[in-house]
Amino acid sequence: MVNFLGGSINDSQIVHGLVLTRGSETSVTHVVNAKVVVYNQDLEIDSGETKGTVVIKNASELLNYTIGEENRMEKLIKEIVDSGVNVVIVGGSISDMAIHFFDKYKVMCIKVLSKFELRRLAKSLEAALVSRKAAPTKVKLVAVIKSQYAK
Repeated sequence: MVNFLGGSINDSQIVHGLVLTRGSETSVTHVVNAKVVVYNQDLEIDSGETKGTVVIKNASELLNYTIGEENRMEKLIKEIVDSGVNVVIVGGSISDMAIHFFDKYKVMCIKVLSKFELRRLAKSLEAALVSRKAAPTKVKLVAVIKSQYAK
């Protein structure tokens, strides 16, 4: 994480690239030979557009209620990891479940809230924005060879 407070001109250094003000959402904070994918949307399980009431009668129904969502999210994250990605940049919100599975598979995940910053980041990486919740194709995957500044 970058600290912006204080210092003198002698404490300054030039960084070739783009500095993000937010840190990683996962416990992974440093990646060497990164393979990056940039998503142009949030990374959450889609929910229905209608509101409803669920009646749960016992503890086993409560435990089984979210298991379908967990399985779908883990399948999505596993597909992303299997495509070779080890850094995911998301232009929106990220569910806690997605962060859990990114941590499980040792993937750095960065949330970028500004669409303009996301576009600048994608341009600096020469990355295409992925607009669907799926594993990236080889064309959309960006290999960052020199990652000496990524910490």
